[in-house]
Amino acid sequence: MIHVLESVFSTIFWSFWIVSFTSVFILLMLGLKLPTVSRLEWWQGPSPIYQIYPKSFQDSNGDGIGDLKGIQKRLGYLQRLGIKTVWLSPIYQSPMKDNGYDISNFKQVDPVFGTLEDFKSLVGDMKSKDMKLLMDFVVNHTSDQHEWFQKSVKRIPPYSDYYVWSDPMRGTKDQPPNNWLSVFGGSAWTFNKQRKQFYLHQFFPEQPDLNLRSTAVRNEILDIFRFWMDEGVHGFRLDAIKHGFEDMNFDGKNEPSRPGFRESRTVAGADRNYDSLLHIHTTNQPETFPLLREWRKFLDVHSQKDGVPRVMVSEVYDDPNVVAKYFGIDSFDQLSHFPFNFNLLTDINNDNISGFLMRDSVLKWISRVPPHGWNNWVVGNHDNGRIRSRFDEKIVDAMNMIVILLPGTPVTYYGEELGLADGPEADDAQARDPMGRDVARGPMPWDDTKNAGFCSNKAPWLPLGTDHRTSNVKAQLASQSSHFSVYSALVKLRAQSVFKFGGILLPDATKQIFWFLRHLKGHRSYLIAANVSQQTAEINFRDSNEKGFFRRPPIVTEAGTIVLRSSADVRRRSSVDLRKPVTLQPHEGVVIRLALKLS
Repeated sequence: MIHVLESVFSTIFWSFWIVSFTSVFILLMLGLKLPTVSRLEWWQGPSPIYQIYPKSFQDSNGDGIGDLKGIQKRLGYLQRLGIKTVWLSPIYQSPMKDNGYDISNFKQVDPVFGTLEDFKSLVGDMKSKDMKLLMDFVVNHTSDQHEWFQKSVKRIPPYSDYYVWSDPMRGTKDQPPNNWLSVFGGSAWTFNKQRKQFYLHQFFPEQPDLNLRSTAVRNEILDIFRFWMDEGVHGFRLDAIKHGFEDMNFDGKNEPSRPGFRESRTVAGADRNYDSLLHIHTTNQPETFPLLREWRKFLDVHSQKDGVPRVMVSEVYDDPNVVAKYFGIDSFDQLSHFPFNFNLLTDINNDNISGFLMRDSVLKWISRVPPHGWNNWVVGNHDNGRIRSRFDEKIVDAMNMIVILLPGTPVTYYGEELGLADGPEADDAQARDPMGRDVARGPMPWDDTKNAGFCSNKAPWLPLGTDHRTSNVKAQLASQSSHFSVYSALVKLRAQSVFKFGGILLPDATKQIFWFLRHLKGHRSYLIAANVSQQTAEINFRDSNEKGFFRRPPIVTEAGTIVLRSSADVRRRSSVDLRKPVTLQPHEGVVIRLALKLS
């Protein structure tokens, strides 16, 4: 009898353990906690945020450089694409050493882009089309041609401490105070002969760092925020914000070498690569977060006054654990509405891409977004090569499917909806960017004419893509199986409740295939899958492993409908039997609507 009872209790115990383990396993596999919202603000969708590099979008006056009137001319195109939110890279007055990220007057439009009246006209037209405008705002530095810096050099109050100045290293007359490096290479310190001190520049020497500890500087920044909000701007992307503060104990406060880092060539001292050091004294300093809190409150108060919600987005390239700090502690202490998520830019490249790595990269971000935060996805921008050139043209649609249909806000760099490639290298006479980023900033090809419809008379400021006569807006608008058609169909899908408010399931990937499901009670679920490999691959979305534990979600139905697939006619639908393995061609993506609603 005792043995029988022991057997019964043992059976009960192990049955309970197996059921519990299975439940936990499935919850771990499926139970990704997403921020809960009942109403979406304009920046949360369904429109992606569409980044425009103003010099390269549309020229209106024949000088070969894009401008504000050119952007206004193309608002109809953005409407057709489904875009409601536009982010403009800097249009402020600038000597253009860093293509506008070196600002000499924050309240003036650079003549190359037009006038303040042109800006007002653009904003007015956007408002009539229910479109929102996000401005790039460079808060870490100015141009050395800015009036503030010119007066700071002369020690004219109150500008004397508007920038970060330091005496030479103790015991020397001409040595920088420490080993800090510029992101663009070389020492972060330049000696000013007139003031007889070094000034800090974490980027080009022509971009001196502002002293954000100065109350006067902070008041100036608030005034700039106010100026552009009064002009109709709906939000700001804070450039390079992690560099805003630095340890004030300059002298001898060296940053340590990065373990395991190897220079590509033998270098020493100020010529060292930026990545050779751990930047513990010059990035993500504690003062950064109270300042963001101050700015967020300022924008929120302004929003309450005029009833227009404003958004503040932070650019932070760093470990996701660090980036997550820019959300703020909780819903009562919010900082950025969201910091940009660059995981898909920094984690994935053509040499390492796999379904496993894609899943890990997505999970790494989602798991770090706090309950009061908001997801976002970036696969391209003005500082990085385009998707097609980093990977392959065939993967463009699949990447857009992933980014647009994951939960949160997708960010699209102009031309990614067309699958544009990097442009050709400009020759020395035409090169505009000392850091070699021109290839990702080429003119938008509107048609197959000589200058691609970008400009009329003078040649474009950067070379056109070599395939602009066949790969352009006009040609893609005429095709139902173009990158444009797939992209615009994806934006329409985002308007469905399952994508606006639904959850996400991230099952096991395979080496070749990354996939996920979007689900919402009372709605049909969607399965999005991408073959990220260069070989044909198949997957069974309903199988389980040999121990009976689900590796695939049990909500996958027996049948579904392929509503979108890469490089296919967007009007075509086809049924799919999910009880059988599904085959995906190299770099192909599919969007499958499941047969039953989730109850």
